[in-house]
Amino acid sequence: MATKEFGVDAWLARTAAEIRSGEFLMAYDLAIRGLEAYPESDLLKFHAVLALARSGATERAEELYGAFELHKAGTEDTSSLGARIAKDKFFAGAGRANQEDSSKAAQLYQEVFENSGGYYPAINAATMWFFSGDTANCTKMAALAHERSLTAEPDGPQAHYWQAATRAEALLLLEQLEDAQSAINEAAIHIDGDYSAAASTRSQLLRICAAMDLDTGLLDPLKPPSIVYYSGHMIARAGRSGQFGIESEELVQREIGKLLKKDRVGFGFGSLACGSDILFAEALLAHGAELHVVIPFDLKEFTEISVSCGGPGWKERMDDCLARATSVTHATTGAYLGDDSLFNYAARMAMGFARIKAQNLSADLKMLAVWNGEKPKFQAGTAVDVAFWRERNLDIETIDCGPPAKGRRKVAASAIQGKEHNLSRKIYPVAFADIKGFSKLSDNELARFFEKVMGLLGSVMDKYGDHVLFRNTWGDAVHAVFDDVTAAAKCALEMQGALHDLDGDAVSLPVRPEMRMALDVGPVFEGYDFIKKEATYFGSTLTRAARMEPVTPVREVFVTEAFAALSAMECTDEFRCEYVGHLPLAQAYGDQRMYLLRQNLASRFSDG
Repeated sequence: MATKEFGVDAWLARTAAEIRSGEFLMAYDLAIRGLEAYPESDLLKFHAVLALARSGATERAEELYGAFELHKAGTEDTSSLGARIAKDKFFAGAGRANQEDSSKAAQLYQEVFENSGGYYPAINAATMWFFSGDTANCTKMAALAHERSLTAEPDGPQAHYWQAATRAEALLLLEQLEDAQSAINEAAIHIDGDYSAAASTRSQLLRICAAMDLDTGLLDPLKPPSIVYYSGHMIARAGRSGQFGIESEELVQREIGKLLKKDRVGFGFGSLACGSDILFAEALLAHGAELHVVIPFDLKEFTEISVSCGGPGWKERMDDCLARATSVTHATTGAYLGDDSLFNYAARMAMGFARIKAQNLSADLKMLAVWNGEKPKFQAGTAVDVAFWRERNLDIETIDCGPPAKGRRKVAASAIQGKEHNLSRKIYPVAFADIKGFSKLSDNELARFFEKVMGLLGSVMDKYGDHVLFRNTWGDAVHAVFDDVTAAAKCALEMQGALHDLDGDAVSLPVRPEMRMALDVGPVFEGYDFIKKEATYFGSTLTRAARMEPVTPVREVFVTEAFAALSAMECTDEFRCEYVGHLPLAQAYGDQRMYLLRQNLASRFSDG
């Protein structure tokens, strides 16, 4: 239970600040912690649901809105939030979006406006009437919203922004484009770092522009700072050979600064190896941008392997960057064990975090790389990152690191560390699941269970063929290892869907079989099971997934933050990861940020 170490106003200020900067997960966590101390605060409940809604977790936001009974609060903000969720469901359900869905959201906003008379519900009602095809109501409400935004008294530091943004949206709907451009320019002046609000406005205006076949360039003043994933070669200390020589440091430093300024970068994601990484991090901080760091394994060992090797001063520079970073994430906290795949794992996590941030803020995303142009030679490194990024057709800019350094060859990190085993370790997704009520089945019922239920789950897994590297079962438990996160996510959702559609009468069990499933992704050992005499997989990633599964609700699939990040880079729109919060794992295994894996609304409704 949280103590009242902060007053409720302090909790509200902290959550509001995180929402403004687009850190929706942090805002949600803070709001939930604040509610432990102030459970009656409707504003903290509002912030928690708003953070989820802006993160794209529409269904989770809807569930929490109902659980908090925010519809009873009766304020314009809380009532508008309920209407906003309905609006989000309309836009998310592209395959079934129709006039009836839009009209429902419009009517909800209309009811809020009739109670409050505010310009915010008025403009949203106008826009939703527009998408429902009701031109008369759209024109009427747009004119009212414009009028109210001009006469309303500013009621807070953000009011000037929202009033100008409302006028811009109203004037677009009224097809007064020159005046709309002026209002957009005015709104941009008052953003004041509230990139989340600007992203929300811009997303809505982009939809209107697309529907009206207008040039979206008029919205450019609302574009947030861009987001980058950075990567680059480590620097070679004096007298050593390497891809990035110490004599090129100042040149690379200048080029990084130029790119950050040119691209108006506001957020950077990457690691902190000596050379390029630290040069990027220092430049981001000097530029006033947020720095988000991912460390691949134990920090002390990482420092020895990837930082101190650059020579004197690099450790101190790394420590300074860590102290000033907005966030620091450890991909793993375990040992390196000579395993270069951990560098690759951390890189994919940082890429995923960058992409999620870009989606949250509707911002431009780019990779910046200090790269000598050579093709990949190893399983991790700058060349591998560049190839991975380009395979996904994402924007990239590179900086030449000059001629290679000549001297004594650096000993490979894996050779320095050595290995105490002959096992290989790779980055794999893993799954654990079980069925509720299994332990209460009789022998006769168990026979039907294994034939109908486990047989069904096995047939789903069969569809994924070689993507399933390993599968095992004991009782009602299911364990699997996959070769990529997309296959793991699709298989997990299909297994849940198959159980949901199972004909209960045909199975004839006392309770409907319902499954809970957890997915994680990380370093996994490939070895030999001396008991079963076959290949097997093990490691802390499997242990964590096994501890997640008991706290996952039935009929759901929980995934880790790492899984959410890596899945963001798979470029699939079939599923999404909605944030749930920091939850304690089974058997006192600590707390874990967990997400709910869901099929995308547009994908789910595409057939009807």
